[in-house]
Amino acid sequence: MSMKNVRSAKDRIRRELLENETVLWDGAPDRQALYRRLKLFCLRNLLFFLTLSMAAVAIVWLRPEFSKSLIIILGGMGLLRALGCLMVWPGMTRRWHQSYALTNRRLMVVDGRNQDLSSWFSPCIDRMRFRKSGSVATFKLGDSELGFNIELYAVREYERLSQLLAPYKMSNLTPLADSQKPDVATPEDGTSAQQPIAA
Repeated sequence: MSMKNVRSAKDRIRRELLENETVLWDGAPDRQALYRRLKLFCLRNLLFFLTLSMAAVAIVWLRPEFSKSLIIILGGMGLLRALGCLMVWPGMTRRWHQSYALTNRRLMVVDGRNQDLSSWFSPCIDRMRFRKSGSVATFKLGDSELGFNIELYAVREYERLSQLLAPYKMSNLTPLADSQKPDVATPEDGTSAQQPIAA
């Protein structure tokens, strides 16, 4: 079903193109990267709840006099973890249905489930995070002035995409790894560093 939604999202992108607007790059989250993340997510949480269950059994068996208060604490930890999983899950599943496109006018992200379209016209990127994992990379792009953010998750042609994004970046902006702290990139003259991309 998710691949059908991805194809539907790509069709939506083609339908939304304006006059003289051309697609320079399109893509979708890499399926293998999504599978790896899903398996890791499930494994980590399975191990957490198994460990929590074994700890609860051990406490009841070995120290029954403290079991009530400790079981409440362990139950609270389990509840917090479960709530965290519920908060993360929608974002993980959304990526299975997304499609991306960079045109000579804008960045586009479409959710194939409901055909929701996010468009960022003539973006001026002053925040960029870049995370490479194997043969794929994730871009997190933002415009502080507009408060606009877009994530391009686990894309394969990341080197080409990075080159195509270059005219959108502020001149003194360099991509940050996830371990780095962002510096605020501000043009010296206070004007926008927005540049048009040639068609």
